[in-house]
Amino acid sequence: MEYKNSQILAAVVSEWARPAISQIAAGNLMRLPMLQSLQATISSLGIVSGNYALQKDIEPLIQPIINSLVAPMLARYFGQIPEESIPQMAHDIVEKMRGNGPLSVLEGMVTFEEEDLNELADLLDKNLPVEQTQGYQVKH
Repeated sequence: MEYKNSQILAAVVSEWARPAISQIAAGNLMRLPMLQSLQATISSLGIVSGNYALQKDIEPLIQPIINSLVAPMLARYFGQIPEESIPQMAHDIVEKMRGNGPLSVLEGMVTFEEEDLNELADLLDKNLPVEQTQGYQVKH
């Protein structure tokens, strides 16, 4: 099957951001009174250590849901960009982000460190390489 650049970029971004998205989603779920009560009950039974966090158990269960929601949503968004522009644009944005240092989003809720941005650049290199074509050089 031949995939569009928008679909490939959506899959790459979704894969790369999955841990952060899962953590945010699980954190939001843990605000539900029912899950807070469950956390307290499990802790009070003494069957887990004092460091136990139900959120860590929930995160892997959330990942398949996120995959089925986030990638199609991103593909629809990226689909509005001309397909031929996507590889170069994606690489240029990541290079700009890497040059600016750590990237903090959602009012500091998530910070992508240099190694995270390097991982994204590597995923783009492997999945959405830029074709090295020389554009027209304007004569002065």
